[in-house]
Amino acid sequence: MNKTLPTLLLAVVLLAVAWLAAQSPRARFSNLEVPADGFAEVYLQTDIGAPHKCLVGGRGRTTAKRSESQEGKASWRCRQVGEVPTTYLAESKLEPSFLFVPVTQVRDLAYPLVHDVLRHRLPLPMPAMRWVHFYRDRQFQGLYLEIELPTRAFAAEQQLGRLEVLATADSNLLCLDRKLRPRCPIYNLALADGILPMPIGNDASRQLFALTASSDGERQFVLSDTEYRRLYPMPLPVSLHRLLPRDGLYQDQRYRRWLDDDAAAALDGSAAISEATTVGRAEPTPQTPGEALAALRLHLPASLGATCEVMVCDSDSLLASLEVSPSVHWLQQAGG
Repeated sequence: MNKTLPTLLLAVVLLAVAWLAAQSPRARFSNLEVPADGFAEVYLQTDIGAPHKCLVGGRGRTTAKRSESQEGKASWRCRQVGEVPTTYLAESKLEPSFLFVPVTQVRDLAYPLVHDVLRHRLPLPMPAMRWVHFYRDRQFQGLYLEIELPTRAFAAEQQLGRLEVLATADSNLLCLDRKLRPRCPIYNLALADGILPMPIGNDASRQLFALTASSDGERQFVLSDTEYRRLYPMPLPVSLHRLLPRDGLYQDQRYRRWLDDDAAAALDGSAAISEATTVGRAEPTPQTPGEALAALRLHLPASLGATCEVMVCDSDSLLASLEVSPSVHWLQQAGG
């Protein structure tokens, strides 16, 4: 009996340790099944010894041989912004630059589908955005919105000079350079010349701003040094005021004039669709708005289930928010 009791106690302790280990985040991650279809996979691989450098691409592109130099492949400069879950910025001179935003920071999960329909019809056609399964150093981070930024190559393509990003919320202005740093010489130059840049809009910008409307009334624009009287709309479903450092915030009551007073009446998508609409740049064949929405509804539950295993979120609440989003109404009106 004396020999049996210690043996039983040891067995109980070992079972308890094994159970606790199975409940640890690392163990749950190792058993996590990330859906293989529905969303593109994007890997951000940091350079060993130079964490500010990174490589962005598919799994194959971020796999280096032992004989290869990681530093030579790291074409982006990366940084983390905000709190957990983290937003990532990957900036490059030669490659496209991206802002990767966690799903919990996106106001409307269906908005990227509408943006893909209307972005080419904005006064200045804006770069694409899409949902991706995001990995940092091979570790699954969750469902993220990949927002391509209007950088140097984009400016050259549009025959513009240097660009800055401006985001207004009520009477506050967040002014950022092309690397999304709180520096804005172009805007300051305009003010020095006695010019307050004003937005130029059209039906597409009014509809997109209406879909991204929030309680703080934030609007995002691009300013060019070739014509700094104009602000080109760049409607985003995220708050740059909340995501990015707010150093050097400007305050001016005139920023209230940058809000679109008639944007609330532009939520009807049926009049904005033409034969040229496509959604989903990663799809082998074009999708109609209805098909894109059906695909999102199909793949989102499994993706959010995996995401909320590694990110603090409630997948049921996120799915419920999709069905009441203004963008879903827009896409249903658009049909197709």
